[in-house]
Amino acid sequence: MKNTTAIRFFLIHFSIVLAVFGFTHIVFGKASFSVAPGVIEFNLKERKTKSFIISNSGDERIRLMVRPVFFGIDSNSLKAGAPINLENANQDDLTKAIRVSPKVVVLSPGQKRKVRLSIRSKKKLPPGDYRAHLLINILETRKAADNATTPLGSEEGMSINLNIKMETAIAIYGRAGTPDTKLDWRCGQNKQGIYFVQAINQSKWNFRGWFGVYSPEENNEKLITEVRLISLRNSVRAIPIRIPPMKTFKIRWGYKQNTHDKGSYLCDL
Repeated sequence: MKNTTAIRFFLIHFSIVLAVFGFTHIVFGKASFSVAPGVIEFNLKERKTKSFIISNSGDERIRLMVRPVFFGIDSNSLKAGAPINLENANQDDLTKAIRVSPKVVVLSPGQKRKVRLSIRSKKKLPPGDYRAHLLINILETRKAADNATTPLGSEEGMSINLNIKMETAIAIYGRAGTPDTKLDWRCGQNKQGIYFVQAINQSKWNFRGWFGVYSPEENNEKLITEVRLISLRNSVRAIPIRIPPMKTFKIRWGYKQNTHDKGSYLCDL
């Protein structure tokens, strides 16, 4: 049971990480499927329907279920930091507004199917960023394995039926209004001697971009290291820095790689 739980956790967590970068692919034995794209974004002021493709990349007929789920910031599946305010931790949950068609997909080997997705909220959502995931899993894969060797004292071979669930997830983001993301920062060193910076996002907007660690000189800044950063609304996240900086260093951040033009913060350890 512990091994089964560990495998299931690994598959979900690994596939969610892949979903952030735009493509997911699950393989287990002869049954496998892929999903693209891995991230879908909506302007919540527009009532649009978007779609993604599920492909049976294995050699078995598969039956898949598609359903919206919400992972907390500090969940084992997401691991995106911790919520600043627990009362507001799930205010960005989009699951109840997501409409999926079809919810069950049956695919023969090599077959593809388009799945439609829309967001229909019963009430107007306040300005901010919202999110959810679409969890896609094979409902059941039954395999029978006959033991070729008959055990002593038995007249029958052993037959094993395995119910194996394979899962992946697509990240769904929705935005209402014009973003005004504001980040604050803290810096420190943990007990293992590893330097880290802490991104604090008290706004209603997500930040997906990069930050750079620079030398503190005003007229001669030198980039020490650059790190990818995804900071969800109402969250705090610690990011280790692989290259230890000097006791005083500057953080600059921006939405594009090598372009840290949205703000700066001076760290003094």
